Amino acid sequence: MGESETGRGFPYMRSIVALVSIALSAAPAMADEPIVLTSSTAWQLDYAENKCRLSRVFGEDGNRSVFIIDKDSPGKLLSWIVASPLLVPFRQDRESASRFGPNFEPVVRKATPLLFKGYGQAFMSEGYRPMKDHAAMTSSGLAKTEAPETLGEIGKQIEWFQISQGKRAVRFDLGGMGAPFAALATCADDLMISWGLDPKELEAVHTLTKMVNMEEFAQKVQRRYPATAGDRGLGAIFNMKIVVDEQGNIVWCKMFAQTKAEGFDDAACAIAMEDLILEPARDKDGKPVKSLLNSKITYFTK
Repeated sequence: MGESETGRGFPYMRSIVALVSIALSAAPAMADEPIVLTSSTAWQLDYAENKCRLSRVFGEDGNRSVFIIDKDSPGKLLSWIVASPLLVPFRQDRESASRFGPNFEPVVRKATPLLFKGYGQAFMSEGYRPMKDHAAMTSSGLAKTEAPETLGEIGKQIEWFQISQGKRAVRFDLGGMGAPFAALATCADDLMISWGLDPKELEAVHTLTKMVNMEEFAQKVQRRYPATAGDRGLGAIFNMKIVVDEQGNIVWCKMFAQTKAEGFDDAACAIAMEDLILEPARDKDGKPVKSLLNSKITYFTK
């Protein structure tokens, strides 16, 4: 697979954005009939130090594309990367709609643009939106179902992924995703165990770990923007992972680059270990539990 890159060569203002939430907006205007890409390889599941990755190549010759699903946390949340020459006309400064079909609704937001070597324009985002009332299409029409409890059950409701912007739409014919998603979930559980966490306890978390002094922390990280990277107009995206014990103490912190990160370091973790104040996660009874805190840190220049 190719390696993603980010960065802009303009006079810069040193900046950092720490994102821990997802913003959704209304559904977009209807796109034209999508260009449909079929698979040209089997699904590949990779176990990495910091995540589990499902990837598959689609299309042929001039429209060779790749679809990637990453999972680096417990539960049902996942992120995705789509890269294709067919996405070159998509504007990076506009919202696009992504949808896992047929049983999920579009999610509309500005996806993070990337360059993916060998595959052209790429976008990265996360999440999916179940139909209202967890409704699923059946042969007899629209029928209510229970919310799927596992990632494998969610996968059984997915046959394709589509990304659209304006009238342009590209659809990836994924095939049945029950087994691939179940394998991805198993990989993620193994990853949590390797980090000293109990997957079942993580599933039972009711109240997430909270950064008490997040604004102060972000300002300190901002002041540590590497001068060599800033002078060259370089940016980077990191996933910062922190294991937090029942008292809110940091067990360990690691930075994992999601894009090229030349000239960047793990200063954010060093600052977190020294200064970040955390409230521990809690179960439904209010009992503190050991947990994993994920935060995306984006360095960019203006």
